[in-house]
Amino acid sequence: MTSPQFTQLPMLPPLDRRADTWRLEEQCNFASQLYLQTYFAIAAAMLRDLGHERTYRIYGAMLSEHQKHFFLPGMAKLGLDKEKNQAAACAKYHCLSNGLGGLRTAYAIESGTKTWLMYFPYTADNPGSGLFALATHPELILTEYRGWHGNNGRYLGNGRMRFVSTHYISEGDPFVGGYFEDTGRELADDELVVDRRGEQPPPGLEIRSLEDELDANEWPPERRARALRKYAVTWFADRVRSALHHGGEQGDGIARRAVQYSLHTWMARFRAAVGSEELPRAAELAKFIGFFHDIAAIPARVEPAAAGWCVNTQKGLVDYVGGAQTDSDRVRFARVIGDAWQSVAQMMECSVSVDGRGMHWMIRSGRGISS
Repeated sequence: MTSPQFTQLPMLPPLDRRADTWRLEEQCNFASQLYLQTYFAIAAAMLRDLGHERTYRIYGAMLSEHQKHFFLPGMAKLGLDKEKNQAAACAKYHCLSNGLGGLRTAYAIESGTKTWLMYFPYTADNPGSGLFALATHPELILTEYRGWHGNNGRYLGNGRMRFVSTHYISEGDPFVGGYFEDTGRELADDELVVDRRGEQPPPGLEIRSLEDELDANEWPPERRARALRKYAVTWFADRVRSALHHGGEQGDGIARRAVQYSLHTWMARFRAAVGSEELPRAAELAKFIGFFHDIAAIPARVEPAAAGWCVNTQKGLVDYVGGAQTDSDRVRFARVIGDAWQSVAQMMECSVSVDGRGMHWMIRSGRGISS
């Protein structure tokens, strides 16, 4: 068995081209790289502070919550809700939705009741290409499957469907995955995900990927680019929310350190895209914060203010979280993002403050504390 060809890889724009010259595809690729790296940074910080077992439980809970809001609408959007072979429909859903998000996925139909799903390792130009998979155990993958894959059948009204996990990159396998199977009988909760590591797909299966399935007329490049961006920003927002909601007293610190790590990592890219040595530091920082939102499809207006510079956005990043948020949830989310930017501001001898909605930012010369 060989892995299929992949064409949707989120390559970054060249360093010598400014953001105002980027095509939509380049803007969305940048957002995909930035926000997915931050997603993985939060996962790594969570693993360090909370340990493997608790981190895995949080993963599963996050996927279950995400599934409530996105699975059935996604099935319809991808045209899979009318598919008679539900095992194939489930595998295609994960292949296509994650493929649109920049992951390297594939599926293979074995029969009318059994379809394989494969998540191949990230390529070197993707932020998930680090060693995080090797720092975790197969139990992480199984917990993710219990959080989402094993529940697909019940969401579709089919209590006979399960997911069988067979391969783990952390164990040296070429992909993470397994197969959806309609067992022909109603399953108990503890039967929805089964571990059968080592079981191999039969020889001769046709391995298909996003490029084999997606209708180019229904999914032109512009729509694919926007889907790539939304995937990354939505998962980032849900990852922040999961750290805050399930991380207890450590949750704020986990999310803040991960976001500020990514911001410091990306500052050279921000400067190449929108920075200028001719601008005062506070003005340049305001442009960075505006760019951080613009690239996520949140229009931002940057303008001078009496005490410095202000950035006003049409919504906050918390609005990408699946499901309703309380006012206190929104304030906590905004404070974490603001505190992360304050770390950048200190390096630029500035201070940052942001309101509780994450929509109004003030940047001043001189060091201070975000609020």
